Amino acid sequence: MIPDHWKKTRLGNLIASLDAGVSVNGEDRALSDSDLGVLKVSAVSNGVFQSQACKAILKEEITKAKISPKADRIIISRSNTEALVGASAYISSDHSRLFLSDKLWQLEPNPQNPPHMQWLAYWLSSSEVRKRLSKLGTGTSGSMKNISKEELLSLQIFLPPLHEQKAIAQAMQAWDKALVLTKALSINCRMQWLAIINRHLMPAPKMEAVGNGTYPSSVQPGVPKLPPAPVGWRRTTLGEYLHEVRRPVDLLPETKYRLVTVRRSRGGVDTRGTLLGAEVKTPTQFFVKSGDFLISKRQIVHGACGIVPPELDGAVVSNEYAVLGTDGRLDLRFLRYLSETTYFQQTCFHSSIGIHVEKMLFRTEHWLTWPFNIPPLDEQRRIVALLDVASAQIHSVNRQLELLKEEKRVLMNDLLTGKRRLHLLANEEAVNT
Repeated sequence: MIPDHWKKTRLGNLIASLDAGVSVNGEDRALSDSDLGVLKVSAVSNGVFQSQACKAILKEEITKAKISPKADRIIISRSNTEALVGASAYISSDHSRLFLSDKLWQLEPNPQNPPHMQWLAYWLSSSEVRKRLSKLGTGTSGSMKNISKEELLSLQIFLPPLHEQKAIAQAMQAWDKALVLTKALSINCRMQWLAIINRHLMPAPKMEAVGNGTYPSSVQPGVPKLPPAPVGWRRTTLGEYLHEVRRPVDLLPETKYRLVTVRRSRGGVDTRGTLLGAEVKTPTQFFVKSGDFLISKRQIVHGACGIVPPELDGAVVSNEYAVLGTDGRLDLRFLRYLSETTYFQQTCFHSSIGIHVEKMLFRTEHWLTWPFNIPPLDEQRRIVALLDVASAQIHSVNRQLELLKEEKRVLMNDLLTGKRRLHLLANEEAVNT
């Protein structure tokens, strides 16, 4: 319920102007010290200002650039996809070397009735307002949507007193700081995890890898180069340890079967539903057991492999998957971590045939002939134990991060609608009445 002392008004009463940028040509690269940049819409797409999301303005276009981001202002996208149109971000400092594109507006506060701009930025980024902004977007379905100034400024808003706006903004800033610190901790845990892989296995792909223009970032297409085997390790093929397992399924029309899939980027083996035998479109199916190593022949170039968990024991897969077992000298958990390395992923790419990356087909028999450096079983298990601990830490921190995001979303919605009031406002209200 909206508090009685909050005033119903229009956004246009709080904003003096929406200053638009202009279209300028630029090069999509990092700025040098002498460059000026024009911001992309992605600079505000996630609700946090990303100053590096820009293009270097061509020298002959520099004189066209007009509006630079200013401190204590809000930038909002007037044109984007339906999900992102109207996305905005608060600007905490001046950026004299950057300029707005024609798809961005900078909100100038009304000097006669100025809102607390950071509070307003939280209001604009709240889930309810984002839904309203998405609905305002017009344009051909499937293309960019646009919001007009009139529609944006006509948005109704319930305005708390200025001191209450400030208090709400300060409370949300505290949550933002907690999110930043937790995200930094998550990145640090991931870096430590990669360091263990680099030290004990072989180099893994760099974090936040980008595509090379031909392949997406999930694909590692380079020529496999295996480093020398450490002392005590064997340089041998995986075919010495692994074999394909085939447990044919005689599908019965009225029997239910659990089907599984493998997620990209080593996201694990997961269920994809339960069907009656008569509903399974691919008749050639095979049972999998807990502990099997599963490879998607169509998606392994994207890292789609993993170990079947106990809860999916007895599920079925089609012949689009390679089901692998071991002779006991290779711990399949070690193989799962080995799959994180660049070399492993490159061998999978070079063991696949096809012109288009999304239609490449993995040849298991060819892949099993690639050489790998394999340690003794006891050392495999020691490495697995180290990586299990690091993985558990990553999972714990990421879970904490997701909980913080959800708690912030709920708290922000409650504070911005007056459903929840800050206790610290009690004395301030007495002073301001």
